[in-house]
Amino acid sequence: MQIKNVTSLEELASNDVIDSRDLVTLLDELEQGDEHDEEERELIKALKEIREECETCGWTDGIGFIRDSCWTEYCREFASDVGYVKADRDGDNFNPLFNCIDWDMWAEFMQQDYQAIDIGGTEYYWREA
Repeated sequence: MQIKNVTSLEELASNDVIDSRDLVTLLDELEQGDEHDEEERELIKALKEIREECETCGWTDGIGFIRDSCWTEYCREFASDVGYVKADRDGDNFNPLFNCIDWDMWAEFMQQDYQAIDIGGTEYYWREA
């Protein structure tokens, strides 16, 4: 997902998933401008803080920031993507245990490998790329 036309921290924090490469591009574009309103200055400051926290962890390679409200769904999809369970309900390989898993507990377990970061008052989870 590419972030386009973001001019405030509030707009940035409305995204479910944010890729650090999009943040790199956004910051570059904002820094090229000469005059910034208050919201843009706040956004630039926040982007620099995020970069500072994450730049040694794959900042330019693509860190995914997953919004807290989407975390459990992300973890469910991750379990399927890596082959822990089959979520293809229409296919022949569906594992009925998929419906019996406590996905909130799985999401809590997954948080051990991720860090939390506040972006515009919204919590996102991320890990090194």
